[in-house]
Amino acid sequence: MRLKFNVLHEPWIPMANGEKHSLFSALENAAALEGVQCASPLATCAVYRLMIAFAMDALQLQNRDERTALLEQGAFDMRPFQEYAGRCEREGFSFDLFDAQRPFMQSAYDARVDGGKDTKPAANIVFEIPQGNNHTFFCHRSEIRLLPDEALRCLLSTYLFCPRGGRTYQAALNATDPCVYVLHRGRTLFETLVLNMLSIKECGNTAYGKPAWRAEAQVIPKKEFAKVDMLQGLTWRPRRVTLICGDDGCISRVYWKTGHKFTGNIFRRDPHVPYEKKGEEYKAIIPKEGRAFWRDIGALAKAEDGKFNKPPWVVENTPDGWDKYNLSAVGPVVKDASFLEILEENLQIPNNILENEEHAEQLRYDMQFLERCASKLKKAADSVSNRSDKKDKSHVLPLLLLKAFFYRAHGYIFGSYLEKLSQCETDEEYVRLMDDVHEAIRRILLQTLEKEGRRFGNDANNLLKQMTIRKKVLKEYNEERKKREDEWL
Repeated sequence: MRLKFNVLHEPWIPMANGEKHSLFSALENAAALEGVQCASPLATCAVYRLMIAFAMDALQLQNRDERTALLEQGAFDMRPFQEYAGRCEREGFSFDLFDAQRPFMQSAYDARVDGGKDTKPAANIVFEIPQGNNHTFFCHRSEIRLLPDEALRCLLSTYLFCPRGGRTYQAALNATDPCVYVLHRGRTLFETLVLNMLSIKECGNTAYGKPAWRAEAQVIPKKEFAKVDMLQGLTWRPRRVTLICGDDGCISRVYWKTGHKFTGNIFRRDPHVPYEKKGEEYKAIIPKEGRAFWRDIGALAKAEDGKFNKPPWVVENTPDGWDKYNLSAVGPVVKDASFLEILEENLQIPNNILENEEHAEQLRYDMQFLERCASKLKKAADSVSNRSDKKDKSHVLPLLLLKAFFYRAHGYIFGSYLEKLSQCETDEEYVRLMDDVHEAIRRILLQTLEKEGRRFGNDANNLLKQMTIRKKVLKEYNEERKKREDEWL
């Protein structure tokens, strides 16, 4: 007997309160639920994206006013969702994970495309399990078994975050390596979903389109797309996958092929992705090892005519009267198709900083100064590092100093700096803030050098190194500060 798993009615979405809901149950109770919380932040983001696409397609909001009115409504009316589901099923689209003809968010098995018995381990859709380029490390399981709800969450994560695999496997939609996704976090699941939706008019020149479960055709390996609609992009499938359910009701094998490939223009934007301008193109921000996303918060702010960056569209969705942006940034750090770590940060930023172009420009300007000072610190530490002598631990000094510097800098930026910046209105206030930034970063540099330098002892050799670093850092810092001050004159 074929197993059925209808995502509308079967519980598969974990919530912050420990409950697990079906898609319909989550939407019906969205005003009373805090939000989605999967074991992996990647899965949490992927589940949110699917729920957002489902709500957008079902409700078909025409403009910002309709979306704002929905937010003020405070809860979803379930009738449009029920009518939408019925309409999809009458048109032949299925919400059953194991439907023979149209398995939800998959491609039905086709021997001409998928081969005979050429299956892959289910570990292919689980980032946390080493396989392929992710070599085994403290993991000795040759095979895993996933329950249907686990398999669906893993599948969504795979579609959203998969990297390019050599010359054969296509990358996820927005970059060669997985990029950072930024979502609004509301006080409830309902608010989070509505804040991250777009109406038809808000999509601009991008067509609304259809989500994957309403696509007329199955995934064709390596099929190229020069244009991707909004809902198609939210449910993009860079892999052709079919889950194989065993007699025990678990998935241990999958049919697995490369999927769709985006070859489109440089102007396409994902509503949840921040972009930086590089040359004539806008590039999605890619998580980097050892680099926290808060250092790139300038990319979340408005820039005149996209001069420096393009923030996520949904950043503009905060209603009037809300004084803070509560944003969540998520993305994996990938190198050579191997997953190294997961970036996850929650950011609270005063509303008017990201909306006010003058505040935004000052934010980017000050963050650039912070980065240049960090670079000078690393350069000075590198100059005294001894990598040839194994007994000399100074080769770890640059990394140690940078880590400590940014830890303290984070406290300053998200402490007093953002609040002071949000209150600036006149040139005099901006100048006072600049002086505050200069003194704060100088203080952070000195604290970092003093406290972290002690770890290497107080013998003559280490004291000399510390003095050399301090002298070089202060010299470089004073030069950078003078440049900034001269620019204001």
